[in-house]
Amino acid sequence: MRKFYLFLLVLIFNIESTQSQFDTIYMYNSFRESGTDVIHAANGNYIFVGYDDLTGGSSVWTFSEVDSYGNIVKHFTYGPGEWSGIDGNLITNRDMPYTVLELDSGYFVISGRVTDSLIMSRIMKIDTSGAVVWIKDYIGDHLYSGFRKMCHAVDGGYLWVGNMNQLPAYGKLDLSGNLMWYNNFSCDSTKYKPESFKFDYIITTSDSGYLLLGNVNRLSGGHGIFTIKIDKHGDTLWTSINIPNTPTDSLIGYSCIETLDGYIIIGQYNSKSLNIPTTLSTREYLFKIDTVGNIMWDKCIPSANHIL
Repeated sequence: MRKFYLFLLVLIFNIESTQSQFDTIYMYNSFRESGTDVIHAANGNYIFVGYDDLTGGSSVWTFSEVDSYGNIVKHFTYGPGEWSGIDGNLITNRDMPYTVLELDSGYFVISGRVTDSLIMSRIMKIDTSGAVVWIKDYIGDHLYSGFRKMCHAVDGGYLWVGNMNQLPAYGKLDLSGNLMWYNNFSCDSTKYKPESFKFDYIITTSDSGYLLLGNVNRLSGGHGIFTIKIDKHGDTLWTSINIPNTPTDSLIGYSCIETLDGYIIIGQYNSKSLNIPTTLSTREYLFKIDTVGNIMWDKCIPSANHIL
């Protein structure tokens, strides 16, 4: 137990030390900006991708590399000059990257969504100078189109979650971005609204499989979190659903991590049934499942203004 507390102290110290090293804001000539993914590169720097919604309705993808003090080492944009991505509706048809992965020799792949006459899933590879090596597009024509999250495949290539043929899907791309296989996912339409389901996260697991995270609306009300375990071939091993008993309450999952005996999923809990002010009805939420999807425990993190 002493070792555990010592680990927490060291972790907190490291986080505080890192946060105190830099606090830099970079502004560009854009209407709306956001970062969407960040990784720690092999050279010790940090890579993050995002998007800029420019005044006038066009969007660009951004790729940035910063050192440990937040100084920009590289910054590239990819947008109307490289492809068509103009749409007046910035809320539903925004062009954005979702994931960046590092490859050998300082190359990177970036995946996300773009819009032309259709909404498309896009993956592209760039070299160390930011030049595009190749681009691959897959038509989705759906709000949730795009390779929303990717990870390195255990046997080479990339595993993704997103949308294909207007349905939630997961699949595999080879190292050149060619689609090798995909599976559409369909939930029980007698209990849930299939059109509301969307995948949001995927991780590689220690047994050479993958854990997929998705969110769905229930027919009777409320919103729940799906976790789906697949093997390296894409075959489903088990599916688990965590949804509140109260129809007015909702759970939304955003990320997950593997532990020694299962997985921890984080997100938020939205409640209209708790006797608390409306402005405080959303809580940070996490729960743990075992290696076959059974819920072991769940917790709401108290806010600074209210203790559950």
